[in-house]
Amino acid sequence: MSDDSPQAPPRRSTSDTEGSPPPSPVAMPESSTSQPEMATVDLEAAPTTTAAPPTQPLPPPPRQPSPRRTDRQSMAIDAPPPENGTSPSLASPQAAPEMTVDQDEGDVYGGFRRRFKLKKSRSAEPWSTTRKPRLPAIKRRIASAWAHNYFWLFLVVLAVITSISAFVMDETAANLRKGLVNGVLRTGGSQKDYGVILYIFLRVCITLIAVELTKRIAPIAAGSGIPEVKSILAGFSIPGFLEPRTLVAKVLGVVLLLGAGLPIGKEGPFIHTAAILAELLMRVPFFARHTNELFRNQMLSAAAAVGVSAAFGAPIGGILFSIEATANYYATSHYWGAFLCATVGAFTSRELAFKSYGAFSPHFDTVSYKHWEVWIFLLLSAVCGILGGFFVTLFTAFVGLRRRCAALKMKGLSAIPKIVLGTNLGFSALVALTSGLFACWIGDFALLGTREVMDDLFSEFPLREDANPKLHQRSRWDERDGGVGASLCLFIVFTFFFSTLCIGLPVSNGLVTPSFAIGAGIGRLVGEALRTLTTSVTGECPLSPAGGYAIVGAAAFSVSVTGKLSIGVVISELTGQLSYSIPVLFACVVGLGAGQLVEIDIYAMIARLKALPHWPAIHAAANFSKTVSDVVECTKAYEEPCLALVDDHPPANVQDTLNSATHVVIPVVRNGVFVGVMRVADLASAMEGDFTAAIDDAWPRCAPSATLSHLCFLFDLHHKDRVFVVSGGGRLVGHVDASEVGQALAAKMPAQETCPTDARDGGGVLAGAARAALGARFGGRLVIFKFSY
Repeated sequence: MSDDSPQAPPRRSTSDTEGSPPPSPVAMPESSTSQPEMATVDLEAAPTTTAAPPTQPLPPPPRQPSPRRTDRQSMAIDAPPPENGTSPSLASPQAAPEMTVDQDEGDVYGGFRRRFKLKKSRSAEPWSTTRKPRLPAIKRRIASAWAHNYFWLFLVVLAVITSISAFVMDETAANLRKGLVNGVLRTGGSQKDYGVILYIFLRVCITLIAVELTKRIAPIAAGSGIPEVKSILAGFSIPGFLEPRTLVAKVLGVVLLLGAGLPIGKEGPFIHTAAILAELLMRVPFFARHTNELFRNQMLSAAAAVGVSAAFGAPIGGILFSIEATANYYATSHYWGAFLCATVGAFTSRELAFKSYGAFSPHFDTVSYKHWEVWIFLLLSAVCGILGGFFVTLFTAFVGLRRRCAALKMKGLSAIPKIVLGTNLGFSALVALTSGLFACWIGDFALLGTREVMDDLFSEFPLREDANPKLHQRSRWDERDGGVGASLCLFIVFTFFFSTLCIGLPVSNGLVTPSFAIGAGIGRLVGEALRTLTTSVTGECPLSPAGGYAIVGAAAFSVSVTGKLSIGVVISELTGQLSYSIPVLFACVVGLGAGQLVEIDIYAMIARLKALPHWPAIHAAANFSKTVSDVVECTKAYEEPCLALVDDHPPANVQDTLNSATHVVIPVVRNGVFVGVMRVADLASAMEGDFTAAIDDAWPRCAPSATLSHLCFLFDLHHKDRVFVVSGGGRLVGHVDASEVGQALAAKMPAQETCPTDARDGGGVLAGAARAALGARFGGRLVIFKFSY
């Protein structure tokens, strides 16, 4: 057969898959002992006729492989030469990839190997049957996985660090308090009076040190911190609130006040501490490269949950409390992160102090109350709720009193109230002095820590040493004249009065734990009184243990003060009992309703007194009955400056519009239809480039018929302080600012339909009537914690 004769394209085997490369034109040698007939047929069949052009285009030839010889090429060179004398080493380069196809392994493996080797033939690297792993690809996959899942590590690190910090703070404060009580106060003998004087003196000194350190390091660290965290999660910026200096002031303040024995809580400072730690972790280069606004909000939300979890060892209640206390609208995508963070935090806290950590330990039967006792629980909850509302009212009255004293002049007798009440140092010294004297007078139970007190109050046994083996040795509830009842009354009055004063101190403090203690004392007093009464009348007591009434009272009072129903779940986790879960949940609902009749919750009150930024919140009575057109005039044409586009061309009066702008954004209309806004800062650069590309067409807008509930939802969802009002045809008819909603409601609606947090005078119906009767109206410009020294 002549070399000049045309070659027909080789035939394709039926086992070949579609798209695979054509067989090699290299002939098998005649001297080959394997398949000689197949080689003869293939060589002779090709030149018999001149092949017509194929009906389908031939697949493109594969790329030429590397000049390095593979093992199979070496085998081809060692084989005998073919008949035409062509050396296998001089064969077409297209043959090299095809020689690697193994048809003996079947269609499945052959098809896979064929596709795999064809892919390899496109590169310059030689193919080998023993492929080594590609380390760069593994590194890229690890980097990609880390970029999408790095927040897992962030949450775990945040939970562990927060729990360790909370444990150190808690143990330091407890040791300081025990040192003052046991080492100074209980000197015994004739030196007891000197011990009391020295104890009160040190108590005052420690309190003043805490106040002065807070003033010099970071005054913004004063207070609970929960209202500020809520404002930050709502999109507002509070300068200095999440800085390292604030963390130092927060830790020192709460440790010193708890160590001094003042009736304050720790859940608020722990939440603030966790938020600062989360902010500092996001500044670490290891996490900073992946940080954005959404990630920041999610981590701060998780920090609030782990703060409560570290304070009480209650992960589920901590998550729910953080949702209620820090968010109006909660993204469910943040829930799992908060759950993980709170669970790891609770586990770490319990492992660090498995013998002494703050979960209380009452033990009741599975169902230890009678079904008819539920009505007693409901009545107790209503009483505790009303008292909780008056707790907030008393706190507001003290703030107003300090404001009036701070405004006095330093002349004559008016200088005394100004120094004692109008200055931070004078007021702090007064609170520490009077609380120390009162605590030493009423009994040793007033000197115990909050955890020890609530262990006694939640106990199912009587508060007598001879009948309660689990009673703390230093409590001595029954040694005072009048017995346990008199001691409980004094404890309730002491904690109720001085807790409202301590919340107003210009230093880090909390309020949930004192509210637990007050409610538990009220419930325990009611339970002890009912048990004593029924025993004296019938000779036996069919009622449940008095500790059960203490649990119900604690839940109702604390929910009334804080306004958070999740306190019921926290109480259930604290006590470790589910037998009282139904009465506790009923108590939360009834207590919240009764408390709202008197006053708004204390977090909303603090936010208003500190003038914290917040989005407007409308009361449920106005949510569905009032619309945007009821508070905004939408019948006239829009009179504010705006940019009118004509066929996407910028207007000619841009400079005039810029000079008359009163907001950071200017509305843009095209042929009378609202299309979006343009930021004033971007207007100059937009004139030089693509003008329409600088238009923000996602700015929130609403119709005049939209409800006020929907309007407030837009404010909180988009974190924008202005929403534009457009008609049905898209015509711009007005705008609504967040700061104007409350004023418009107060002017156009009845006072009872206005949200208490936005009203000029504070919240509940009973509190408003009492203030009107007493003439003690406090204006909306009250400022807390900002009194001069």
